[in-house]
Amino acid sequence: MGLTAAFGTGAGTVSYEDFHHTAFMLLVGANVAEAHPIIFHHIMKGVKNGAEMVVVDPRKTLTTQKAHEHMQIAVGSDIALANAMAHVIIRDGLYHKEFVAKATTGFEDYALSVKAWTPERAYAITGISAKRIESLAHRYAKAPTAIIGWTLGITEHHNAVDNVLALINLSLLCGNVGRPGVRTQSFSRSKQRAGRRRHGGFAQQIARVSRCLGSECAREIFPGMGCADCGTTGLGSNQNV
Repeated sequence: MGLTAAFGTGAGTVSYEDFHHTAFMLLVGANVAEAHPIIFHHIMKGVKNGAEMVVVDPRKTLTTQKAHEHMQIAVGSDIALANAMAHVIIRDGLYHKEFVAKATTGFEDYALSVKAWTPERAYAITGISAKRIESLAHRYAKAPTAIIGWTLGITEHHNAVDNVLALINLSLLCGNVGRPGVRTQSFSRSKQRAGRRRHGGFAQQIARVSRCLGSECAREIFPGMGCADCGTTGLGSNQNV
């Protein structure tokens, strides 16, 4: 839902080549080494090519062992960390002003909302020191290319959408959208879900098209296909598709 709200689709926005050529990777709540070993192979190729990898996770995992830095965050405090990073990036003038002006809306309100989220305040919630938060914010914002990725450590919360949006906001703040080596990526927990997301296996989708098509609704174009906006269901709601 967070990716769809920001970008219009929940499908992945990253390619293997992006991992190979990025300068910085921030993985949040993602044990990619064990849960997504093929993707992790490509991540490590990027590390071999010189990328810095930081992992934010309350657990010690195989992925954190491979990271340049492991930030062992308190469970459920991801938004505090993201907001504090945004606070530092805006305070120190490190955000991508041209991209923010041309490609985003609501920056003033966002900047005001994170103004109170100082690294010191975030430390009291996350357990990550203010110095480390400031350093992470600077390294992420100054990297010429950067990827943020996450999985169930972010999405399996009652406020999962807010978690995702907080990370997306960091990407937008630094202009890390739409260029080689820069992405915001959810690592899907299953091939089934990834396939349905891409090929229209959800009730509100047809392949590569999201939501209702208005007068040319999906159910009018493809008999048997459902449309969540119109309250109809069809093959698209079949979990086996």
